[in-house]
Amino acid sequence: MSEYKREVRIIIVDDEPISADFMSDLVRDEFESTGLVHLRTAYNAATVLRMVEEEPCDVLVCDIQMPGMNGLALAAELRKAHPQMCIIFLTGYDDFQYTYEAFKQNAAHYLLKTEGDEVILGAIRQAIEQLLSQRRISARIHEAEERYLQLLPAHRRQLLMQRLLGMGGDDEESLFAEKLYLMVGRAADPRGAKLPTRSSLVALSAVERTMEDALGDKLAWAEGFALDSDLVWCFAMREEQPYADIFFQLARKARAQLEDELGITMFMVVAEEETTIDQLAKKYTSICSMLSREIQYGATGVAIRRPPRTQAVDQQTLQKRLHLRRQAELCMRDVKEGAFDGLQRQIQPVLAYCREHLPKHEPVALEMMAALTASLLTYINENALSASVEPGGYFSPLESINWIERTVERLAHESAEQVNDASKSIVAHVLEYIRQHISEEISMTRLTEHTGYSSGYLSRVFKQEQNVSIHEYVTMSRMNLARELLCNTNLRIYEIAASCGYDNTTYFIRVFKNNTGMTPQEYKNEVAQRGRRGNK
Repeated sequence: MSEYKREVRIIIVDDEPISADFMSDLVRDEFESTGLVHLRTAYNAATVLRMVEEEPCDVLVCDIQMPGMNGLALAAELRKAHPQMCIIFLTGYDDFQYTYEAFKQNAAHYLLKTEGDEVILGAIRQAIEQLLSQRRISARIHEAEERYLQLLPAHRRQLLMQRLLGMGGDDEESLFAEKLYLMVGRAADPRGAKLPTRSSLVALSAVERTMEDALGDKLAWAEGFALDSDLVWCFAMREEQPYADIFFQLARKARAQLEDELGITMFMVVAEEETTIDQLAKKYTSICSMLSREIQYGATGVAIRRPPRTQAVDQQTLQKRLHLRRQAELCMRDVKEGAFDGLQRQIQPVLAYCREHLPKHEPVALEMMAALTASLLTYINENALSASVEPGGYFSPLESINWIERTVERLAHESAEQVNDASKSIVAHVLEYIRQHISEEISMTRLTEHTGYSSGYLSRVFKQEQNVSIHEYVTMSRMNLARELLCNTNLRIYEIAASCGYDNTTYFIRVFKNNTGMTPQEYKNEVAQRGRRGNK
C-alpha cells in the first residue's frame, strides 16, 4: 500500500501557562513512545495563528475562555483556511451557549476540564485514530487511482475488442469521450486469405505510426486489432470535425507504404463519419460487408464507406434490439453474481419484448430467452438450489417466460432473507462483545476492528434490529449493571463506576441520574428502605 504521513501535529492552547504546560506534558507522556505526535504549546490565539501559518496543525486542543480572541473565535478563523482541522474544546464552564457555539464550529469534542485526564486523552486518542484512518483511506484511493491509470490502456483495449465483436462490456463511456473513427483493411484476395501473424502486427503498427505522425495532438489514442482476416484500427480524435477525407488520404499513403515496403496488397475502407462506443460493432459490420462485396468485384485500394439512405426504419429496429441484447447481458451478469435485488426490475423490458415476439418465432427473442434460461439453470445447479425453486421442464415459450419471472422472484426473496440473517448474526456478535467488555472502553473503532464491518453499516443494522443505537444500548446495559451492583453489593460508588466502564465517577453519577432520576447513592438508599419495609 502507498505510504502515508503518520505524524500528527497537535497544538495545545490555554491562556493559563500552567494548565497549557500540564496538558502538553500529559499528552507527551501518553503518546511520545508511539512516535506519532509532534506537539506544540501556545498561550494565546495570536500565537496559534502564527504557528499554523508556519506549519499546519491536525488537532487543536483549545481552551474557550481566553483574553483577546477566545477559543470559539480562533476556531472560526482557522476553519476558513483549514476546514478539516480537528478541534477539541476545553472549558471550565458547563454552559449551553458554549456547547452550541462549539457545535457550530464542527468541534470533534466539547469537554469540561473537570471530566478528568483520561477523558481528554481519550478524545485526543480518538482524533488521532480517525485522522490516521482517513490518511490510510486516502493513500489507498491514491494507490488505486495510480494503478487504474497504469491499467487504463489495457482495459480500454479490452473494452474496444468486446464492442467490436458485439459483446456487452462495462458501461464506461468516460473512457471513450472522444470521437471514434474506424478503418478496416483486408488482403485484396477474393479467397479471403489471412495474413501471417507477423505481417499483420507489422501492418497494424505501420499504419498507426503513419496516422500518429500526421495527426499529432489531434489524435488522443489509436488501437489496432487483428480479427481473423481483417485488420481494424480505431482512432480517437480530440476535435469534432469531419475526418473522413483526411483518413482517406492518410490511408492511401499507408497502403502504398505497405505495398512498397512489405509487399502487402490491401483493400481499406474508412468510416464515413465518427461513431460512438455503443455503435462500434454495427459500424464494423457494415464496413466488413462493403469490404467483402468490393473485393469480390475485384476492387483494390482505399474507399470511404457511404451508407444507403433507405435504412432509417431498419436501423431504428436494430438499435432497439441491440439495446435489449445489452439489457439481457446485464441480467445474465447479475444472475451469475447472485445480484437478484435489482434483477426483477431490470429483466422486465427483456421479458416484455419476448412475450410480444416469441409467438412469431422472432430470432432475437428466442436467443435471449434461451440465454436467460440457461444462465438461471446454471446458477441453480452451481449453488445446489434445485430443491428451493420450481423445476424447469419442457415449457412452451410463453410458459418459459412465466417460469423465469417466478424463479427470479424466488431467488430474490431468498437472497433478501440471507442478507437479513447475516445482519442478525452481526448484531448478535456486537451484543456478545458488549456483554463481555461492559467494564472496558467500548468505541465504534473497536467494534469495527472486532467485526470487520464499517461503523456506518454496524450502526444501521444494529438500529434496525434493536430499535436503539449502539451508544444507547451500551449506556442502558451499564445502567442495568450499575443498579444490580448497587442493590446486591457493598461496592463503593467509584468502584461501581469502574465496573460499569466509567473512569470518571462524576460523569457516571450524572449519567445514572439522567437515566433513573436519582443519584447512585439515592437509588441505593431507596432500595434499602424498600427492603426494610418489606421485611416488616
